[in-house]
Amino acid sequence: MLTEIKMRGAKPAAKAYKLFDAHRMFLLVNTGGSKLWRMNYVFDGKNKTLALGSYSLVGVAEARKKRDQARLDLQQGFDPGVFKKLKLKANLEASRNRFERVAREWHQVNAPSGPRSRPRTFSALSKATYSLLSAP
Repeated sequence: MLTEIKMRGAKPAAKAYKLFDAHRMFLLVNTGGSKLWRMNYVFDGKNKTLALGSYSLVGVAEARKKRDQARLDLQQGFDPGVFKKLKLKANLEASRNRFERVAREWHQVNAPSGPRSRPRTFSALSKATYSLLSAP
């Protein structure tokens, strides 16, 4: 198992290298100095790698919790990488819906009151913002 001293003391080298923890989780030390938590796993006969976060943002305890959750997902027959992507997609969709609701509320209260300007204001708002938010 990795210790805090080993993780903190890991310095960039000419090539990226890995410091292994347990259960196929490791700290990837890149040439630029970034340290990233990763976990190797096999799903449907294919080797895959799951990103668990950056060392500066995700501590070792949290990375181990994420690793354990991924292992549970694997035991239940789910691909943790796909699971993570679906969660991100759901969060993004919820944010879009929340933004649209707030924009509509703002428009009801603050838009110009003329019969022709109100639809134009909302049309401009939706074209400018919704198209940016819907881009992948």
